[in-house]
Amino acid sequence: RLEEINRRRAEIAGLYMEELKDVAGLELPGVPDYGHVHAWHLFIVKVTAMGRGAFMEALSRHNIGCGLHFPACHLLSHVRERFGTGAGTLPETERAAERIISLPLFPDMSNEDVQYVCEAIREILRHPPSHRTPKPASRNGMRNGS
Repeated sequence: RLEEINRRRAEIAGLYMEELKDVAGLELPGVPDYGHVHAWHLFIVKVTAMGRGAFMEALSRHNIGCGLHFPACHLLSHVRERFGTGAGTLPETERAAERIISLPLFPDMSNEDVQYVCEAIREILRHPPSHRTPKPASRNGMRNGS
């Protein structure tokens, strides 16, 4: 069963990579050029064309959930208190952390679900939310599915 789940996750990641490879304003995860097995438990992208919050809100209007999984660790209260770190300590880390999100990726996603997410991302990045007010989409099963 685990092999089947990981195989399906890899298929979904491959669909995302293919469908989003030429989308301006979005950086895809790097994949090493050496032999490896990736679990693809998350599919993390970096949004460079607009603010992450606005991008997440636009995804939400399309009924697409996303996640924030990797904050800048040096800004977490425990680390700040223990090591005296703060905003500006690691500016590149902060810049990256402010731009990354996890797209939906779960084994029960259909190829059509992945295509829907990719189409929404292309539309959002072609027409930033500040310039339009999209109608909410009714898409069952996409929210919080990961």
